[in-house]
Amino acid sequence: METITGQSLLNYPPDTLYQIRKMFNLEKPGRMKEAIDILEAWIKQQEHFESKSFDRNYLEILIIACKGSLEKAKQKIDKLCTLRTLAPEYFGCELTLERDGRKLCIYGVMPRLTSNYHIIVVAKMLPAELNPDDHLLLVKDWIISNEYLTRTAYNLGVILVVDYRECNMKDMLMAFNMSVVRKYITIMQEGFGVRSKGLHYLSNSKLLNNFLAYLKPLLPEKISNRVYAHNDLESLHKEVPRELLCEDLGGDEPPLSVLHDNRVKYVGSKEHIEYMKESLKQRTDESKRIGEKIDVDFLPGTFRSLNVDFIRLNNNVIVIMQEIPKNHLLNFNPNTLNDIKKLYNLDEPKRMDEAIDILQEWVHKQDHFIVKDFDRNILERMIICNKGQLERTKQKLDKYCTFRTLLPEYFQPINVKMEFPNLYELTDGILPKLSPENQRVYFCKTTVQKPSGLLFRNYYRRMIIMWEYLQRFDYSVGYIFAYDMRELNLKDCILTVGMHGAELRQTFAMMKEGFGARIQKLVFITDSKLINNLIPTVTPLLSRKVASRITVIDDIRKLSTVIPLDLLPTEYGGNERPLAEIHEAWLNAISSKDHIEYMKKKINMRTDETKRQADVFNDEYLGMPGTFRNFNVD
Repeated sequence: METITGQSLLNYPPDTLYQIRKMFNLEKPGRMKEAIDILEAWIKQQEHFESKSFDRNYLEILIIACKGSLEKAKQKIDKLCTLRTLAPEYFGCELTLERDGRKLCIYGVMPRLTSNYHIIVVAKMLPAELNPDDHLLLVKDWIISNEYLTRTAYNLGVILVVDYRECNMKDMLMAFNMSVVRKYITIMQEGFGVRSKGLHYLSNSKLLNNFLAYLKPLLPEKISNRVYAHNDLESLHKEVPRELLCEDLGGDEPPLSVLHDNRVKYVGSKEHIEYMKESLKQRTDESKRIGEKIDVDFLPGTFRSLNVDFIRLNNNVIVIMQEIPKNHLLNFNPNTLNDIKKLYNLDEPKRMDEAIDILQEWVHKQDHFIVKDFDRNILERMIICNKGQLERTKQKLDKYCTFRTLLPEYFQPINVKMEFPNLYELTDGILPKLSPENQRVYFCKTTVQKPSGLLFRNYYRRMIIMWEYLQRFDYSVGYIFAYDMRELNLKDCILTVGMHGAELRQTFAMMKEGFGARIQKLVFITDSKLINNLIPTVTPLLSRKVASRITVIDDIRKLSTVIPLDLLPTEYGGNERPLAEIHEAWLNAISSKDHIEYMKKKINMRTDETKRQADVFNDEYLGMPGTFRNFNVD
């Protein structure tokens, strides 16, 4: 490809080809041709490919999508051919909905690229009656259109804008087929290598915000951070250049209906239909594959569907968790969700939903709650933390909101990596795997030689921010807390903890009484006899039951007797990645834009004590500021 020709959906600045190639050191004459030749030679060697004829323009644009990496391009080609084999229902030759005269959506490509060479695609959902099967027809048509772009559109990524303003969001969600959408996302990212630069959803319905709050954790973190909900065009124009949008969205480009018809003209052309017929032959014969089979975690039969049901309750649409969303920091056992619900007799259909409904109804009656809109998934996790007991959950919710009111400094939406010093003197994190009993392990190694009040204060605040993340994403029955103190100046540590005992007490109170964290074990790893002086400092914070679970390990080789070896980091003889890597991953997660925005949204989840019934604020709240009993530590 020496010039960008052969299509009319996009207009390009004159130097687009050169500038994009230059970003990946492919601008010199013959370099791109050489790269494509290498790919073609590799394709011919793949015995499991049923067709070995690939359009050279497609291969060039794929190389660009893979940032010039031929190895990534090979992986995408292999995955796309495998997807065509195992998910044939998603691939076709003709625009089915257009052929059948059904208008569920109008969808067009904006003619001009952004200054960063990004394509803008706009989809407008129409007020048509949808059923779950319609989503497969929609995504199938979108995939056929994407096939056209993958061989004609030179770009560095795609910005998608979906306009829901004219459709009924409630009906839309009722008909939403999450499994189909998940597979569609996988095909676009893993098969075609589409680089998502922004997902913008436009609607004035509150249901959209609730839905996106659930959807974002299910997406890869990088893409999740690029999901935006807009209530109006002004908000949209702050993120997407107004002048590049269609007339319908206040832009300078033609109406979306015109751009839609233009897309249909080219995608539905005889030439493209013939191309699609040839591309359907690009499949795999797995019996001929040499070496390891491709990772089929994203393929039919092993697709982890989002498994979210939308049901109607009191004329509202609510989301029901049927599977724990995947998370890059936290792994789950295959049956964690059902096994934990079963422990508390909540495994029968709709039992958990009834419990959440009761809890929500109670929340709305609490005059002293400033915010009464609690995410159902967080309520579910709080019910689990409290062993299915709703009365105890109500108490914890009340205390959680009260803590946020009386100790606001612990709940600020801050970037931990930027604002907290000495982050690496305490190397900690939640270990990825659950135990067979669905317990999670918090592990901390400290090398502090000169402990200070500021160091511990920041550590306590970071713990609370980490637990906000766990409240949102984890599903477990409790936590094992393990502290490696072998390199710690234990003498000065005990003195510092004693001097700042009120802050330690506050943190324990928030963890236990606010978040409902259940301590299954408390493990100290040290051979110092001074540990016998630290334990009496800690035990007053614990119940008698938890205090009896304190274990001191004086030999690291004995650690596997209290924590399964498979859960531990590699330096402790386990199979997990090093603790330093886990620590860094957690710092990145709780400092991410997504988590900071989440903390901002919860900033008003507090109480107005002037509206609380006078007889309720009693001794239960001892331990709050002004009533903290100071530690007397000698």
